[in-house]
Amino acid sequence: MVVTGCSGMDDTVGGRTLFYKQGPGDPPSQIETKAGVVSKRVTPEAVVAYAPAAPTPVREAAPVAVAPAPERVAPPPERVAPAPERVAPKPILAQASPAAPSSAPRSDLPSTDLFNRYTQATRYGDLLFVSGQIAVDPRTGAFNGDQDIEAQTRQVLENIRAILESNRLTMANVVSTTVFLANISQFTAMDGAYHGYFKGTPPARTVVEVSHLPRGALVEISLIAGR
Repeated sequence: MVVTGCSGMDDTVGGRTLFYKQGPGDPPSQIETKAGVVSKRVTPEAVVAYAPAAPTPVREAAPVAVAPAPERVAPPPERVAPAPERVAPKPILAQASPAAPSSAPRSDLPSTDLFNRYTQATRYGDLLFVSGQIAVDPRTGAFNGDQDIEAQTRQVLENIRAILESNRLTMANVVSTTVFLANISQFTAMDGAYHGYFKGTPPARTVVEVSHLPRGALVEISLIAGR
């Protein structure tokens, strides 16, 4: 019997419907008819062929051994050379200029016993500061208050000249003077005697009036001289 065409089978294998198309090579023993439907006889081998394949078990990957990170070793501390010890510089001490040598004490210098032994002059570097001088006789230490302003001015400047010469200076080394007058009205008379001791341009000068001078003097002069 030859059957053409195809039909759906009412049998299922593995949950799927089997369809069959008869071919010329199919033996009658493999053909069956159920309810007018021609189909190929299902054999146990076909059921196995159509059975769904069992799922392949998924093998878990073996854990990969991870080598521990090498321990971080801190580098050795850098050696720092100790700072050199600072040595404080030695202080430079100013040396006072040696006093001019003198073979014998001069008798023309004003006495230092006057007025509580005041210092006649002080040297600082190349400068000489001469204390205020009044008209005292250097030989006797006496003060003659009867002299007029001109005579007292000349005696004061003679005393100053002696102090300068004892320090190897002259009147030409005087750079500044301060004149104290008991009466400013006597300025002109003092000035006439004053300029007789300076040649050329006189030094800078300050003249002031004061109410009293030592021993009732009419004039007192202090000055600064330099080399």
